[in-house]
Amino acid sequence: MGEENKLDMILSQLGVITTDMQDMKQEMKGLKQEMKGLKQDMQGMKQEMKGLKEDVQGLKEDVQVLKEDVQGLKEDVQVLKEETQVLKEDVQVLKEDVQGLKQDVERIDSQVSALKEGQLDMRKDIKAIGQKVSDTYDLALDAWGQSTENRVWLEKIN
Repeated sequence: MGEENKLDMILSQLGVITTDMQDMKQEMKGLKQEMKGLKQDMQGMKQEMKGLKEDVQGLKEDVQVLKEDVQGLKEDVQVLKEETQVLKEDVQVLKEDVQGLKQDVERIDSQVSALKEGQLDMRKDIKAIGQKVSDTYDLALDAWGQSTENRVWLEKIN
């Protein structure tokens, strides 16, 4: 092979390399464009991430407020439980008082029934006494009338 052939081969290879380099340059431009697009996408994602970070921070604050509210509710429920227990004890005392009152009412009812019976007996006795008084009055009237007649008769006789 001569020098010329070698030179042609080298030039041919340089042409191929130049073509390959131009293709690579074009590919690099495409990659550069894709990289710019990716960079813009990443910046957009970064902005969205900042927004999400702010949202998450707001949610954290809301959760903290909710935790405090729940703690307050727990304390309120505990107070209500204690008050309910006091009310239960008061109701138990009232039940005992009512039971005592029931017993008192039953005792009073029994006494009232006995008084009614006694009152009926007293009415009968008063009626009987009234009848005896009436009979005694009638007898006294008869005796007075008889004595008046006897006096008149004795006066006539004497």
